[in-house]
Amino acid sequence: MQTMKVFVVFVAVFAIEQASAAVNTNTLARTLHNKLSSLLKPQLVLPPVPPGRSYQFVTPKLDFLFVLDSSGSITARYFEEAKDVCKIIVDYIHGKSPIGKYGSRVGLIQYSTKSKTHVEFSFGDYNTVSAIKNRISQVKFDNGRTGFNSL
Repeated sequence: MQTMKVFVVFVAVFAIEQASAAVNTNTLARTLHNKLSSLLKPQLVLPPVPPGRSYQFVTPKLDFLFVLDSSGSITARYFEEAKDVCKIIVDYIHGKSPIGKYGSRVGLIQYSTKSKTHVEFSFGDYNTVSAIKNRISQVKFDNGRTGFNSL
């Protein structure tokens, strides 16, 4: 019996220079690290245990969905930086709860205007870290309208 958890991250990197002046980026990174660590903390699984066997701690599997902002306010430069952040997080997830066909899974949705919002890849489409990171690298900037009301 495995524990399955779902975590959604909105990756919207816009005005990084301005944002870092107002918000300590180390604090943001630490917060994300703490949340992921708590989600991926091994948990005691209590299925029926045959005599002579003990309970075991199991690292939960994680369904991790990136929601990547591709609106015009982001700009192509920051969009590429957001993709780099996604790839770093993929490595982090894999280090804590291995990605694979029967392990943690990753998906990515790109959004901007209604007509340009779409699933880039779903859970289980790619089962290796290298395939996921390669697919993230292939995602193109849509340069759509800004604002959730455009969805």
